[in-house]
Amino acid sequence: MSSQVPGKRPEKRHDTLWFSDGNVVLSAVEESTGDAIVFRIHKSSLAKQSKVFESMFKLPQGKNTDGGVVEAYGGLKLPLVRVPDAAEDVEALLEALYDPLPLFQKPLFSDTPLRLRRALHMASKYLMDDLRLKLIRIVEYEWPNDLDNMEEKDRIMDDIIDRHEGFFAVTHWPAHFIPEPAAAIALAEDFDIPTILPFAYYDLLRCSPGSNWDEDFDKEIEDAMFRFKVTKMGGKSARWDTLSANSLLKTLQLQEYIERQYNTQFQMFRTRIYQCRRPPSECQKTWLDLLKKFGELPGSVQGRDIIRTLRDLDFELTGAEPLGLVCTVCRIVYSSHIYEARTNVWNGVENICSAR
Repeated sequence: MSSQVPGKRPEKRHDTLWFSDGNVVLSAVEESTGDAIVFRIHKSSLAKQSKVFESMFKLPQGKNTDGGVVEAYGGLKLPLVRVPDAAEDVEALLEALYDPLPLFQKPLFSDTPLRLRRALHMASKYLMDDLRLKLIRIVEYEWPNDLDNMEEKDRIMDDIIDRHEGFFAVTHWPAHFIPEPAAAIALAEDFDIPTILPFAYYDLLRCSPGSNWDEDFDKEIEDAMFRFKVTKMGGKSARWDTLSANSLLKTLQLQEYIERQYNTQFQMFRTRIYQCRRPPSECQKTWLDLLKKFGELPGSVQGRDIIRTLRDLDFELTGAEPLGLVCTVCRIVYSSHIYEARTNVWNGVENICSAR
C-alpha cells in the first residue's frame, strides 16, 4: 500500500516491517529507486537500544534533529520520523532487531561481512552498543581467536587437500574453514574490530591476486566442475575490490615482512646449533638438512606461508627422532627454537596489522 502526498513521490509501506500495533512510523529514501519507504514499528524496539532514538521520539511533531524530522503520519495519527539514512540501511537495522536469526546462519559463500555491514553501520551511528557488540561477535566467531586455532583450521584443510591428491576443489566455502579475508578486513577497519585483523591479513597473503571471490562463485558449474582450487601453496580467491588503499599498502608491508622473516629466522636457526653428547655430525646433519629443505623462500607469493613452513619443519624434526636421526634432547631444543621463531613472527604480524 502507498500514500500519495501532492508534490512528493508516493511512500511505500515495507512488506514485512509494518506492524499493525506499531506506534511510530519511520520514513527513509531507497537508494536503488529513490522511493520513500515507510516502516511501522514499536518505539521501544529502538528506544531501549539507542539514546539517540529515545530522545528523538520525545520531541514534539515538526521538530528537526540531527537524526531526522518528527511529523504526523496520515490518518493513523502516529508520529512520523523522516531519517536521513537509506531505506536499505533502516531495513537492515530493523531486521537485526526483530529477526536476527538469519545473521547467525552459516553462509555458503563466506559473505557475513557483506550481510552485516549495513546493520553494523546503523548500530554504530545510533550508539546501539548492545546490538553492535552482538554483530561484532558474529564476525569474530567465524575467525580464529589465536594462532593455535588458525593452525588447527589450516591442518583441517591440509588433511582434505592430502586426501584429494594435492588440491581441494570447492563449489561452496565450508564454514569451518578460514573465511574470505578481504571483505572481513574492510569491515574490521571501518568498524574497529581489531581481533580478526592479524588472521585476515595473513590469510590474504595466501590468496590469489588474480581471482575474485564473487566472480568465482558466480560461475556456472556443471556436475564435476568446480569454481576454484585451493592448494597448500595458496589459490584461494578474495574480494580484492573491497580493500582500501591503506589496506592494500598494509598487505604489501606484511608481505615484505614475511619475506624477510624467512631469512631472519632460518639464519638464527643455523647459528644456534646445540652440542649434544652424540657424535656431533649426526644430529647437526639432520637439523641442517631440514633447514636447507624448508629455508628457501617459495617462488609463489601466496605460497610464502612461514607459519606453515615452521609447522612442517617441526613435524619432520619430530618424525626424525624415532628413526634415530636426531636425539630426544636435540629434538626438544630445536623444537623450542621453532616455537620461539613462530611466536616472534606472529608478534610482528600483529604489530603491522594493528598499526593505524
